[in-house]
Amino acid sequence: MMNKTHCTSTFGTLAMLGENQRIGYMITNILIAFVNLITNLCVIIIIIKTKQIKNQSIKLVYYLSISNVLFAVIGQPIFAAILYLGTEVGCTEMRLLLLVIEFFMYSSTYLTGMLGFDRYIRIRYQSTYNKVYSRLRFNLSLVILYILIVLQAGLGTMSRFLNLSAVLINLPVNVIMFLIVACLYGKSILILREYEQTAKRLFKHKKKVPLTRLASLYIATDTILCLPLVITLSAYYFIQKSSIDYELKAIIFYTCFLFFLCHCPINAVCFLFVNKKAKSRLVGKKRKSTDALNNSSSYNNQNDTIISKSQSSPVLDTRM
Repeated sequence: MMNKTHCTSTFGTLAMLGENQRIGYMITNILIAFVNLITNLCVIIIIIKTKQIKNQSIKLVYYLSISNVLFAVIGQPIFAAILYLGTEVGCTEMRLLLLVIEFFMYSSTYLTGMLGFDRYIRIRYQSTYNKVYSRLRFNLSLVILYILIVLQAGLGTMSRFLNLSAVLINLPVNVIMFLIVACLYGKSILILREYEQTAKRLFKHKKKVPLTRLASLYIATDTILCLPLVITLSAYYFIQKSSIDYELKAIIFYTCFLFFLCHCPINAVCFLFVNKKAKSRLVGKKRKSTDALNNSSSYNNQNDTIISKSQSSPVLDTRM
């Protein structure tokens, strides 16, 4: 191997990992996939049970959770298989498998970006939101979004078949998309603050606006967990190949990649604790189970008291 890699300059560095290292990354990936599956299934079930699916913003969270569940049962097992097989995977198979993995990854990040865009529309056009962002426009934006996802994943795969760097194509697109979402979301926060100041001035008290905490957590989580991977890929692209220790490159890349995958279950946990209906349902179930336990214990205590009294007191002869 001339460049110490297998098929690709990033994922292909697994050729430099030992078997124990690959197994360790594979087990970590499986654990993340399991948590990802459970947490996002909880989000899907709670959204259906609480009948929030009619809300377009919540519908985006619903689609995001479906995407994360599919990633947990399809994308992450494929990634685990790549780690387990190592260089036994052929170059053509490797590139096609990476297409599937990247499709689910981009689906998750793009839907999160769309959630930030939805927050901007909802805050910017509060009273006319349903007209400005009608169901038809919402569905059309989803179609356009998935066309962009397929195009980006396809371009990355095509560049690998042409022995070009997929980082050169995918990284700038991801950075530009993030900057657009960040600008829109920052603008929406400024508008929200202006609204709160106006409400405070008119109503003589701070009027609470129940908006945007969930989107804030989603975008912040994706940024924090994605940043190490972006920095790593950028550094590897600009650093001269002759000065790279490929084993160290493999360790850093796969560690950052697995760190980034944690955003799927973390986003689901954020929804479960921030969304009021989801939180009340979870707390309600906990309270019911606690009440049932308390009732059961009190019932047992009463029975114990009756039994102890009957044992300590003399038995009355009713025949007298």
